[in-house]
Amino acid sequence: MRDYELTVVVSPDISDEDFPATIEKVSQFISRAGGEVGEVNQ
Repeated sequence: MRDYELTVVVSPDISDEDFPATIEKVSQFISRAGGEVGEVNQ
């Protein structure tokens, strides 16, 4: 399987408290599509 890199741009209107939940939503989307999430850099 090939490794891919994804960059997600999050609105600056998202608060610091809501940021982890936003990243989790993206991770779940990838997982549901059959992908795997490796390293997450913030």
